[in-house]
Amino acid sequence: MRISRGLFDNVVLQRNRADRCDAELEGRCTGSGALQAKVRLNGQTVRGFGRVNIGRAVRGKFTGRLKGLKTGGPYEIELKIVGHKGAVLDQLLIINVLVGDVWILAGQSNMEGIGSLVPGLKRNVMVRAFYMDDRWDDAEDPIHNLEQALDRVHSELGWAGRTRFRRRGPGVPFGLGMYQLTGVPQGLIACAHGGASMEQWSPAGKSSGGGSLYGAMLRRFCKNGSKVKGMIWYQGCSEAVSDSSEVYSRRMKAFIKAVRRDFNSPMLPIVMVQIARHHSRFSCGPVSWNEVRNQQRLLGETVDNCVTVPTLDLELDDAIHLSGESQIRLGKRLVRAAGALLKIDKAGKLPIRLKDVRFKTDPRSGCLDIAVRFSNVAGKLVSQGRAAGFAVSDGRGNILNMIYKTELHGSRVLLKTNNMRSEIEGMYLHYGMGTTAYCNITDQKDRSLPGFTVWPTGRPRIVTPFVQELLVSRVVECPGSIKKVKRPVLEDKSLQWRSARFGSINLSRRKEVGPKAGAVAVHYLFRVFCPEQMQLAVCLGYDGPVKVWFGRTLIYQDSDGVQLPEIDQVAAVHNARKGMHDVTVSLGLTPESMGALFVRLERLDVRSRDLMCIARDYVLPEVVKIIPGE
Repeated sequence: MRISRGLFDNVVLQRNRADRCDAELEGRCTGSGALQAKVRLNGQTVRGFGRVNIGRAVRGKFTGRLKGLKTGGPYEIELKIVGHKGAVLDQLLIINVLVGDVWILAGQSNMEGIGSLVPGLKRNVMVRAFYMDDRWDDAEDPIHNLEQALDRVHSELGWAGRTRFRRRGPGVPFGLGMYQLTGVPQGLIACAHGGASMEQWSPAGKSSGGGSLYGAMLRRFCKNGSKVKGMIWYQGCSEAVSDSSEVYSRRMKAFIKAVRRDFNSPMLPIVMVQIARHHSRFSCGPVSWNEVRNQQRLLGETVDNCVTVPTLDLELDDAIHLSGESQIRLGKRLVRAAGALLKIDKAGKLPIRLKDVRFKTDPRSGCLDIAVRFSNVAGKLVSQGRAAGFAVSDGRGNILNMIYKTELHGSRVLLKTNNMRSEIEGMYLHYGMGTTAYCNITDQKDRSLPGFTVWPTGRPRIVTPFVQELLVSRVVECPGSIKKVKRPVLEDKSLQWRSARFGSINLSRRKEVGPKAGAVAVHYLFRVFCPEQMQLAVCLGYDGPVKVWFGRTLIYQDSDGVQLPEIDQVAAVHNARKGMHDVTVSLGLTPESMGALFVRLERLDVRSRDLMCIARDYVLPEVVKIIPGE
């Protein structure tokens, strides 16, 4: 007899809801007859399994179904093909069989395991692995022995560079932890491969069998009886360093849907890992890395029976791979997440989730504080040393130095800024901005905050930095209303244009003007290059009479000004053609004004659905330096 599917030495059979096995098996034999099973535990025949018919053999092929063995083991199972008048035509002894929970481990290198083989894990005979050479044995790293894999996809993709000292993954710590949590034997089916993309994991490769990662995983699943408890998935780095980041969610949803269909389990539990850090010399933009990380967070909150486990605080053993110690910590986090998803009482809460972001004004400084609240926090939030990891950006990978202090208050984080609300409006708030962010906030069960990107207030905006380098005219007489001021031009040498670089975003020249205010004005001029046609807004903050031209077109005028200048208080809209344009601002000074002026540009003609994907490479106008006289 030879079994091809469902029952092998050292195997872990998936239990059902009644805590019993229900394993389908098939194989080849000699002759035809009844398939009988006799089961022993600790040398004693298991009640009800003295000699029981479980299937039939016909023309050298047998199929059967072994049902009813209690969770636990190890069992010894004797199979026989019994023919006419009880003649034994064939027989086989299967040893060391366990009944418990089986998990698929899939993804890329951090699931495969490239962490150092540090001590700290004790082998347990109740935790087994289905190694890549189709052999069940006690689980001990490396369980992803790609060099011995039977499925050809692993040799075709390559496995060079792995060493016997760098093979720790999260699977074995997870299996050991789940056994400790449940008291139930655990089985791990190793399916990951380093460097694999979602395209290589595509369900379209199903028909290729061992020629694709998806097909190889499905073959190994089917060989072991087509029943598992759930999937542990760690992948996403390949999408974050390619041009595929913006479609990661769509591909992951299609993958999960296909897995649940092909595994015949519509609500199969999926525990995902959120990608950590990346310090590689290879090109990788912070925007796409954040995009994948944020999509992974949202998948864990929106896909049924799926959770995402953060890793941002974990240490690395090289530019991108979690250290051996970190893999052990991750294994414990996966245990808590899977246990909570399965509603096991002792598991605790689901992974920490972002609850909301709120704003309040500091009564002493008048600046904005950002309050970030989280749910599922075990105990309270803590950090080793100064809490770190939060940042504000413009959505294009540029961090804005706005947060000067991070305070932890239970399940809430208070971010202190030196900025007004208008300066933060429409910017992006991150935990774990970019590829190399230092993050050190966890709860008291050593579970990290999730990496995220959110839009704190209002609609996301696509804005340029504030203009700080431009041409400034001499102070000119301005009798009467600003309405009478004509468009100043660069060719007018009487204006004595000079280059000026301001140390702040406020372009005020009040100190230079002195007491003359009331009958004077200052002209500002900067040049803008539009790579394509676009709808722009010249965003202004000012406190005196003002007039703005885009090229030759007057786009805004205010004869009075305002008492308290505020950033972006006015958006003067203009449809700009492709090419170079001059933007000119004339600002009058009154005795009451400070001569404040803030200027930046915003692009308005980007679709809302594209704004929600920050990995888009938006085209912005470029402020071009002008040298007088050239």
